[in-house]
Parts: sequence; structure tokens; C-alpha cells
Amino acid sequence: MATQTQWLKLAVWILLISTVASIPCTLKSEGGACDEIWSSSGGAIFVDGNTKPEGYFVNQTICFEPDTYVGLWIEEVYGHPSNPTIFTNCGGQVVVSRTNGDPVAIGYSRYVHLTGTGSNEQYGILVNNAGNSQTFVNIRTDTSDIEVDHIEVDGTLAGNNGYAGVQINNYPYCGFDENFVQRNTILHDLYVHDVHGEGLYIGTSHWGAKETPNYNPGFSRDCDGTTFLFIEPDLIGVQVYNCIIERTGRDSIQVGGGVEGVFVTDNIMLDFGLAESSGHMGGLLLNPGTRGYFARNYVAQTLAEIKGKGVGLQLQGQGDTLIENIYIANAGNGIMPLRNTAANSADEDAPNKYSDTIINHATVVGSQAETIYMFCQLGYAENAIQIYNTLIVLESEDSVLSGANGNDFSCLQEFDSSVVVVNSLEEAKLGEDGCLKNDSPAINQGIDVLETDLYGVTRSSNDVGSVARCADIAATTVQPGTDIQPDTTEGISTSTSNNDSGTVSDSSDSEQTDIVDHSLDSEQEEGEEQEVDNIADKIDDTESATASNIDNSEEGDSYAHPIKVGLLCLGLGIVF
Repeated sequence: MATQTQWLKLAVWILLISTVASIPCTLKSEGGACDEIWSSSGGAIFVDGNTKPEGYFVNQTICFEPDTYVGLWIEEVYGHPSNPTIFTNCGGQVVVSRTNGDPVAIGYSRYVHLTGTGSNEQYGILVNNAGNSQTFVNIRTDTSDIEVDHIEVDGTLAGNNGYAGVQINNYPYCGFDENFVQRNTILHDLYVHDVHGEGLYIGTSHWGAKETPNYNPGFSRDCDGTTFLFIEPDLIGVQVYNCIIERTGRDSIQVGGGVEGVFVTDNIMLDFGLAESSGHMGGLLLNPGTRGYFARNYVAQTLAEIKGKGVGLQLQGQGDTLIENIYIANAGNGIMPLRNTAANSADEDAPNKYSDTIINHATVVGSQAETIYMFCQLGYAENAIQIYNTLIVLESEDSVLSGANGNDFSCLQEFDSSVVVVNSLEEAKLGEDGCLKNDSPAINQGIDVLETDLYGVTRSSNDVGSVARCADIAATTVQPGTDIQPDTTEGISTSTSNNDSGTVSDSSDSEQTDIVDHSLDSEQEEGEEQEVDNIADKIDDTESATASNIDNSEEGDSYAHPIKVGLLCLGLGIVF
């Protein structure tokens, strides 16, 4: 007999699936949505732009018939900033399964949108096998301005030796243009699980141009017998939202080199670092160079073999970063500021320019070692890490704070009264959603609190932690099926190739939003300088920014939030 949780999971999936309408495999000339329909009778599909005239793929929708393919490869395809090339399934699910090499790969391309919204399945493209140590969805080699969504990566197939789930980065090669910038990287509504490597591997891992203590940037490659150390590219414009990542051998989500316009919001990361490879056991990683806005993310270890291990939130970026409404449970260390990499920039003023990282409204539960472990000696300015409105729930072996270099805490601003530390879950008085009961010590301890919480629920009072009062949540009705996109007020723009129902629309009948070329002119550069001078000012603006991410009903008491819906779909509640 199905349990109540299983029935709830099924009901939520039905509601979610009902919002994704199928498109038939019909050409536009016959009243459909497809410019071309491709199939390969179970073989591989290779879209080679070299075989087409210049401009051929601009404003084109290429549909793939439902089938199981051994490869889906796209190379040298160039859309247009306002008319990206859309690749989608149609009429049913596309399955890609390959035992050698990368099953899905995109290279030497720009202004491309790969989407699984062409059928009734929540994830219209399923990638369920990859070659030994290969990536399931590999996007690389001079590729920029790309959107990927509604794809499932499933590593559970027997004998599967695939590595990373989705990898989108441009590691240098011999002849690489070091002026290349990876722009407008958009990943959303992805489900990646049971892979041996990273879940989402975005950008590179060795950003920067200068060596500093304990960090050597650059990518070394042998070119005709000579070893070159290449500078890895910047990422400008990154959006990651509504993704579920679970059971990964290495990190869940990592973003490296994201120097401008980074938004990572509304994601679930569960059971990371299962391979227990030291240095590769993180939930959410801000890799070297990254700075931006990270909000409403849920990070937890739920499996017995990995509880109390890994790092929930690891910081290696440049500072100038705002992290809000994050829930971290059962890691080894909840938060680890490992290093600040601003000094590795080519900008001589960068070490002082990008300093503060603000964590506002966190809940950190059950860290096995220290809740926060500091490495202040590795590039951090004094008081660069600032934590507000945060609830820390200890376990018996846990301590709040520790640090390297003789417990050097100089880079951590002293906690104010809005950081509440309790010694047990019983003392914390949390409800099943991680919410605050009326007698929780976190009630009314906040200072300048955010209007909404992890789930998008409006806080009724000045409470700390990432989740509102239980009474606030009980008064809010969950309505799955509404598409929520991140607030992008700092200038990222996305390609809009879907209509309101989530299906690919005929471009002649629907309006599209341009992907903006972020090549900075002098006026933009001045604006950027002003933007990064003082991230603390952003605290004052976060209530409206966070609220704008929620698609509320007219009554304001009904919402659909991907964290809540995602946990229901997985049959989970909040993990303590």
C-alpha cells in the first residue's frame, strides 16, 4: 500500500506535469512549432553547423523525435542574441544513452537553448548513461550564451561509469584566446542524481592570474612540447535555479570564475561527496573568482554513510557576495570560508575592492565538526565575513567556530544578537518544515530581517534563520506548478523561448527577450565600479529583490516554491 508520502509525491508530480504541455512533431509550415524535425533510428544525432550556410540556425527551432539515441551532439551552431537556436524534444521523451564518450555535447557554439519542454514529462530529455569518466551533458570549447533546462541526468543504470552530470566550462586549449569570456550561462529545472563526479560543474576551478599563498591559478597544457600556463576565462552572467542535485560522488553545485552577474537561487542539494575525495565534498561551492547573489538554497546530508561529512557552503570567491535564506543540515562543516581569491585578479586594486561576504538568514543544523571553520590567513580582509539573522543548532560533538592559523578569526565580524546558537534540536524548537515554533529562541531576535524565507513565505515578525514561523507557513497554501525565475536586476538577461505553459512556441506568434551582449563600454564600466564598491548596501534592498522572485496570487497567501515542491517530489521533509 502506498504511504501518505508516496501519494503526496505522486499528486505533486501530477500537478507539475500538468503544467508542461507536449508539442507535436509538426513543422511550422504545417501549423506546428518545429522548423526541422531530426531523428536517427536509435543512432546518434549530430548537428554540424559547418555543413550549413552562415546564419542558417538563427531563430530556428530544431525538434528531436522521441527515441533512444546513442549521442546528441551540437557543434558550430550560432543563433542570435535576440533569436537563439532552440533544440527540443517533441511528442515524447528523448533518451540519450552512451557507453563510451559524452552522450550529450555542445561545442564551438553560441546563442543556443537546449530544452526538454517538448513533451508532458517534467524532464523531456533523459540522459542515463555515459562513457567511463565522461560527462553526461558536456558543454565546452568556445561555447557561450547558452541555456539548458528540463533535463534529467540519471546515473543509476547498471554498469554506468559516467562522471559529472552537467559540465559547462571552457578550459583553455592550445591556441585558446585568453580574451574569451563565457557569457550568459543559464541552467534551470534540472534533475541530476547518482553521478560519480560533480552534479553541476560551472566554470573552471583555477581562476586568476597571480600566485598567492596556497593557491596557484591557471591551467597548464603542453603545446608542441612547450608547457603553457593559460589564464582561465571569466564568466559574466550566470543563472542556476530550480535544480535538484542528489547523490553525487563529488560536489553538488560549483561555480568558478563567475566575476559578474551571478545568481544561484532555489536549488536543492542532497548527499554530496559520496566518493569521500578530500577537497571535493561540497554542497554549494563558490569557486575562485566567483561573486554574486545566492538565495533560497537547501543543502543537506541525508544518507547515513555521508552524514556529518563534507562542507555545506564553501567560499573561495572574491567577496562582494550576498548569501540569503540558506538551510544547511548534517555536514561536517556547515560553512567554510576557505580563501578569498580577489588578489588573483589582474586588477591591482582587487584585493581591497572585493572584500565583504554577507550571510543573512541561514539555518545551520547538526554540523559534525565545526559549524563555521575559518581560513582568515588566505586572502581575507578584516571583518570580511559577516553573518546576520542566523540560527545555529549544535550537536554534542559540534562547536560553533574554529579556524586555521591558531584560530585566526580576524576576517569574521563579531556576531551580533541576531546570531542565535542553541545546543540541541529540542532547544531550537523547530517544526517539521524547519520552521520556528512560537517558543523557539530564534523568535523576535532578528535585525532588519528579510520579508520572505527559504520557501518564499512572508515572515510575520523579526525572526532569525532561513525558515519562517510554523504559523506563517501553515497560513500559506502551496500551489505547485508556477514557474519562478530569479530576480536579475543586476543585468543578466535570459532568452525567452517558452510560452506561459512551458512549451516551445512559434517565434512568429510569441515575443522573445534578448540575450544581452555584456561587452562593457566605458559607461557600463563606471556603473560596474559603483556596483561593487559596497555590497553591504545590498542588504537594504534584499526584501524587495527576494519578494520579486515569488509569483504570489492576488490574495498573497498562495505560492509555489521550488524548494518546497522539490522536497515533496522527493518524498522528503526538512532534514534535521
